[in-house]
Amino acid sequence: MKKLFSGQQCPYIGKVFHVGNYSVTVEELLAEGGFSLVFLVRCNRTGERYALKRLSVNNTQDLRSCQKEIRISKELSKHKNVITLLSSSINNIKDDIIEILLLMECCRVHVLQIMNQHIDNGLSEQQVLKIFCDICEAVSAMHHFNPPLIHRDLKVENILYRTQTNDYLLCDFGSAAVGVIQTADHANIPQLEEDIKRNTTLAYRAPEMIDLYSEKPISTKADIWALGCLLYKLCFYSLPFGENILAMQSGHFSIPNTSKYSKNLHKLIRFMLIVDPALRPDIFQVSYVAFKLAGLPCAVKNANVSKDFT
Repeated sequence: MKKLFSGQQCPYIGKVFHVGNYSVTVEELLAEGGFSLVFLVRCNRTGERYALKRLSVNNTQDLRSCQKEIRISKELSKHKNVITLLSSSINNIKDDIIEILLLMECCRVHVLQIMNQHIDNGLSEQQVLKIFCDICEAVSAMHHFNPPLIHRDLKVENILYRTQTNDYLLCDFGSAAVGVIQTADHANIPQLEEDIKRNTTLAYRAPEMIDLYSEKPISTKADIWALGCLLYKLCFYSLPFGENILAMQSGHFSIPNTSKYSKNLHKLIRFMLIVDPALRPDIFQVSYVAFKLAGLPCAVKNANVSKDFT
């Protein structure tokens, strides 16, 4: 998300919103996206600060997407590595405009800010592994649902830091998909292509999302590819393929010669960036390696009874 109303007063400052049992007043605009605004708000009863995400939609498809985001956020919000959703509401504000409000805990520290604080020398391996292991725990919570939830937009921009508990949090579930997406029916490919363009970020997009005519299913393995790109970004402040579609499809990338990270961390990145999703590891296998590198017991269960990777 980017800043809005630069150099001018945000018209929402001082506005009161009612979200479930909460009455909150807007104090500051934090960020904006294509159809959404995120505010810092104060609870009128307790004085606590929260984050309020406001979306406006004008069609059934977008409304269903927002309802899905609310549902998934509720299911996951008790996890220690997922941002907490406190309340939500859906309001008709005009004949053709619907307002969706999500009231969440406020985390003012973003992973990008932390990366920028270490711009000269980069993050240490332990810092990288702390962030990555925390996000693996959040992703595992999604992948272990029945049917599994696929985040589809894992990237550093969707990671926040909760200072009180020293936890990194996954946020923004508006792009999530439920269950495996089949691509064998070519008649549905144009619609699926549009959905992927709308809900995923090209530089993190798995090969099976790029070549839909390969007929490979889009599953939780797409998130594993995105985690590989995310880990690379945490280490090297760039993405392994950029937006080069041919490179993504071939899986060709390189580790910088100047890398200060261990060979085992390099191996973990390569392990996730396997072109064939059938050969790509699952979240337990990735987590097993990451927690081992961090010197910690693996906090992710082996739900698929997968073989350990060493």
